[in-house]
Amino acid sequence: MNSNWQQFLQQNGAIVKDGHVAHFSDPDHEFSLYQADNLLCDLSDMDLLSITGVDAKQFLQGQLTCDLEQVNDTQFQLGALCTPKGRTIASFRLIQLGDQYVLQTPSQMGAPTQQTLNKYIIFSKAETQLNTNQWVCFGLMGAQSHAILQSAVPDTDLPTLPNGMSTCTQPDFQGVRIIRDFSQYPRYLIIAPLDKANALWQTLQTQCQAISNQAWALQDIIAGYGQITPALSEQVLPHNLNYQAIEAVNFKKGCYTGQEVVARMQYKGKLKTQMFIAYADLSTAPEINQPLLNTDTGKTQGQIINVCQVSAQRYALLLTLPKEAINSTAYRINDQEAGTITIEPAPYAIT
Repeated sequence: MNSNWQQFLQQNGAIVKDGHVAHFSDPDHEFSLYQADNLLCDLSDMDLLSITGVDAKQFLQGQLTCDLEQVNDTQFQLGALCTPKGRTIASFRLIQLGDQYVLQTPSQMGAPTQQTLNKYIIFSKAETQLNTNQWVCFGLMGAQSHAILQSAVPDTDLPTLPNGMSTCTQPDFQGVRIIRDFSQYPRYLIIAPLDKANALWQTLQTQCQAISNQAWALQDIIAGYGQITPALSEQVLPHNLNYQAIEAVNFKKGCYTGQEVVARMQYKGKLKTQMFIAYADLSTAPEINQPLLNTDTGKTQGQIINVCQVSAQRYALLLTLPKEAINSTAYRINDQEAGTITIEPAPYAIT
């Protein structure tokens, strides 16, 4: 986190631990706010990796699962970076900010993503740079989020459809990008130049409750958007994350690293697992990439993709399991009692 931004958040009520915003109020009280209206979420843990140069677009088109032709100053794309064997190294939102493309990844994934891209970029007129000082990320969500944001930036036409993006032009917030993020719940991702972020945050905070990034993470889970963190990198295919169903993979764009494996899975393969939403009451926090135990067979199956703690001993999860798991009560985590996991389908059709 940028030190100036950290100091600003602390002055506005943030409790920072180990360089991250842990919460803005009492942790137990913050749990109760996770699905409340009008939340202002610090997302400064997200990494921003910029790719610039005359060959940046062509280079990324040959590396990423999404189509660069669909990325511009009014829309972004979800996508993945894969190994030659189709394993997902990183997940991201791909955004165009002026003359640069930016991969917004989960915390601690910017550096390994950069390392992978740099293996292939040497023959292109392009370069990568981890951006920690130029931009700040935060989010606004809730039923009134559109109206609140519009009152703060009245001269900006806000995006109304998921994947839409607008750029503020009014002097106080010039250059701020506002994204209508992937979710069934109204929420906006804000990427602001550091010198504009403080004023916009303070303007929004007069009508919103400031909160840590866990409220945002919960909405990612409810939306069925699985993301790659260090423990999961190179462990799953994009299909295991349902990326073919949320348009994070484009099957018409042509070749990219891992494309043959990903396309074969789409058209000829038989996917053994898919991603589900789950809720579990556990005394011990589950771990990402941890397998689940099927008590009917005594075997481990699937794995945990993402985790968000929603109360003292309750967790929301994304996990991969066989398709028939939706009707099963046989799975458990951490040797807890069977039946403590409630499994739900993702809120979209799996193709």
